[in-house]
Amino acid sequence: MPNTKKRKILFIGEHLTPSHSQRPLQLAECLMKNNSGYEVELALSELPRIHHSDLTIHQLYSPEADILEKRVRRVLSPLYTKRDIAKMVKADLHLIDKVQPDLIIHDFRNTIAIAAQVKKVPVVSLNDFYWNRNYQDKGIIPDTPLSKILGYKLARILGKPIAPAIDKLHVGQFNAIAKQYGVKAFKNLRDLYNFGQEQWLFDIPAMLPSTDEKTKFIGPLTWESEEKVPAWLGGLEDKSAICITFTSSGNQDLVEKIIQQVKTFNRSIIVLTAGKYHLPPEENVHIASLIPLKKVLQKSQLLITTGGSSMVYHALREAVPVIGIPQNITHWYSMVRFSELEIGTLVPPESVSGQRFKQVLTKSINDNDYAERNEKFRNQLQAYNPKERLDSLCQGILK
Repeated sequence: MPNTKKRKILFIGEHLTPSHSQRPLQLAECLMKNNSGYEVELALSELPRIHHSDLTIHQLYSPEADILEKRVRRVLSPLYTKRDIAKMVKADLHLIDKVQPDLIIHDFRNTIAIAAQVKKVPVVSLNDFYWNRNYQDKGIIPDTPLSKILGYKLARILGKPIAPAIDKLHVGQFNAIAKQYGVKAFKNLRDLYNFGQEQWLFDIPAMLPSTDEKTKFIGPLTWESEEKVPAWLGGLEDKSAICITFTSSGNQDLVEKIIQQVKTFNRSIIVLTAGKYHLPPEENVHIASLIPLKKVLQKSQLLITTGGSSMVYHALREAVPVIGIPQNITHWYSMVRFSELEIGTLVPPESVSGQRFKQVLTKSINDNDYAERNEKFRNQLQAYNPKERLDSLCQGILK
């Protein structure tokens, strides 16, 4: 008799940022709801507050999210200690033994690259274009003593020659644990991040001109907050407000400086805080923790954010110009490329109080050609829908 046992797919997310947890959750629920013929389970280092299915969710050890958030801003020190990695690999191995998956699909749970070698389980890594092996690293080193002393532009020039040493420092932590298990070491961070049969990118092809056969574009995955929409949002005219959201960084000082600059343009201001900081009430400044972003963007003529790719894709889909003020290295990678494509404008944090920022605000507010100029990118957004592409990508691995 033929074997009718369903193949089992295990999704794993690391809580380095909300995206790394939300994306595998969204994909796992989608695959489960589509009756795709797979058994689906999910493991997260931080359990979700809300999910809408009978999906089995396991919890994995990882350093606390606030610790990782601080470390990710300090590029010159490792994100994970050897002790962290050892504990995470041990948790991964226990999970694999418990679930017995036929395929692991992970979002930045990079210790899986060690555990999967030990257990000989096929792996797909979910990621963003700037961690792909084909990305041409521009040696960006933000938020370091070097950048604060010299400024971001000069620090970027001087930082490029030392970027390989920083890369070696980070990947060395993983290689020390890989050696203990007798598995293959990693040449550099991108070798680690690209470990597996394929890498699926939450991007459109325009972001990465050169690829290889292991790289697949699954497309940007966006999701909405389920918070109640406040009454004041309905009172704003469409495309009239300026939205400021730094929900992934919680940089209150920076947000307050931005508000003071934006106020001079006599626009309604929407500030989304994700509850990470509290702002004093001001006239014509509307403050909320989270609101469904699609509804906010319908009221906005400009989005000012960190430049994380998920947020920029959201704005691109709604034809809203973006100013990105990076807060960590991934924001910088993202905004450098979006700026090259004229999808968004990069402003270094040090420039927020200066005249250049006002000039960028003026240009962005009056950018009436943005929608037409970026139509080709919005067409790619429509063509690359992760939830529509997921099943065929899984079949390609498990054929």
